[in-house]
Amino acid sequence: MPYMLIGGIANLVWGEPRSTLDVDASVLIEEAAWPAFIRDVRAAFRVIPKDPLAFLADTHVLPVETHEGVRIDLVWARLAYEHKAIARATLEEVAGQRVRVSRPEDLIIHKILSDRQKDRADVQAIVRHQGPRLDRSYVTQTVRRLAKALHRPDLLAFLDACFRQSRQGRRGS
Repeated sequence: MPYMLIGGIANLVWGEPRSTLDVDASVLIEEAAWPAFIRDVRAAFRVIPKDPLAFLADTHVLPVETHEGVRIDLVWARLAYEHKAIARATLEEVAGQRVRVSRPEDLIIHKILSDRQKDRADVQAIVRHQGPRLDRSYVTQTVRRLAKALHRPDLLAFLDACFRQSRQGRRGS
């Protein structure tokens, strides 16, 4: 199953460590395959919702729990940029395991769409830590398209401000 880690765990790889209580993974699966997917997930995890198919259809998330009690949110990748991001994901070592992690540019795109303060802080940290290694053209073009489609010019303004702050921080070092 094509997937990538997003959220706080991916942020540990590309940004600044912060506490997180769960694992977030974006999964690429066709809607017609959901029943089989849920059946397979049940074999390895405890599925939290009583009616997982209805919950997934309503929220686009399937929350599960490992036998050790770790919560994992399996987020259904629906948008074209998410499909591309999963294809671009890289293998990274996390807690001694090689797992597919969102590239930093795609993590920025994913988090910039959120209005949560911690996601905005994560974007700032990723830009600050990855700086010149980022494919700025890719991230800016994608955010520009999404900002236009969503009528959210603030998204691009925020990204530009992050890049400006990062450049100023490097000059001041």
